[in-house]
Amino acid sequence: MEDLDQKNRKHGKFKDLVAFAMNNTSNSASHQPLHVCDFYVKGKTDVVDIFTACINLALSVSAILGNTLVLIAIRRTTALWLPTKILLCSLAFADLGVGLIAQPFFALKILLEGRLPRCVVGVVFDFVSGHLSIASFMTMMAISIDKCMAAQLKMRYRIVVTEKRSIVVVSSIWMFAIPWAVSFFVRVQVYCIFVLTVIPVCFSISFIAFTKIRFVLRRQRTRLQYSANAKPTVESPVNIARYRNSVRSMLYLYCAQVIAYLPAWLVMLIRVATVGRAAAIQKATQLTLTFIFLNSSVNPAVYLWRIKELRAAASEVIPCSLKPARVDNRAPTPSASEEPMEHSRTKTFIECIGPA
Repeated sequence: MEDLDQKNRKHGKFKDLVAFAMNNTSNSASHQPLHVCDFYVKGKTDVVDIFTACINLALSVSAILGNTLVLIAIRRTTALWLPTKILLCSLAFADLGVGLIAQPFFALKILLEGRLPRCVVGVVFDFVSGHLSIASFMTMMAISIDKCMAAQLKMRYRIVVTEKRSIVVVSSIWMFAIPWAVSFFVRVQVYCIFVLTVIPVCFSISFIAFTKIRFVLRRQRTRLQYSANAKPTVESPVNIARYRNSVRSMLYLYCAQVIAYLPAWLVMLIRVATVGRAAAIQKATQLTLTFIFLNSSVNPAVYLWRIKELRAAASEVIPCSLKPARVDNRAPTPSASEEPMEHSRTKTFIECIGPA
């Protein structure tokens, strides 16, 4: 009897140990870190998926046509300062890549739900979309810093900001985006935390740069109006207005980018905070990614709407378009001996950054 009691006790302890282990396993499984596959919607393709895929395919066409036209227009116009053209080309090239690669692969990944090729398509999409998104908003940050430096450095801007340095900055941005995109496949948590941290930092830097530009322009206008030594001219306020319009154009691009990225950033924040794998969160990820890709079709419209020189160059590429008022694409070449000193300073400040 004693042997039987000991066996029962041992058996009971064993059952308790197994139950404890199973309980710990279930608890640890519920708190597992996010995996790359968790960012894919699992299950059958539904109506929302088909609608999202069709929207992305349509937007990819507009992104390809619009950004191709913008790149041709940037190449044709000579009125833009070369470092500015390099930054704008980087932004337009990122948007073109979204239309050429990211959106078609995104649509394929959605439509190939539950099929083997979806794995390859998903890997290509995740790398390309991550790389292009990073390059896009970091280029926007570089553009805002470039405009701020033009306002603060004035005549020293052309000495500090050169073509070679602009190429180095753009190349560094695109090279830096590669390991960031690869980190998604190494550890998703690191990628998400990096995105949740770096995107607000980049947008905050751009916001500070545009705020500084506003103060510089206000101080410049006050000095022109109330300086006793300055001679009143007609062209000085016109030149400052040109620079203000160019800054406003970049501000529109910045606001459009913030609006596009904010929903996806919030969804990712919720996903990381709750370790979310629910279908609703995954569907929201799809829709917010589509909203980000929409920005690649909006940017060309902003370029052609706000920048006269690009609009004029684009109208020459598309003969059937409505041509705007004639714009001289040649960079202004003022004669310093024929202008007052204050006028020459103001005009040099505007010319060094170009109309956009």
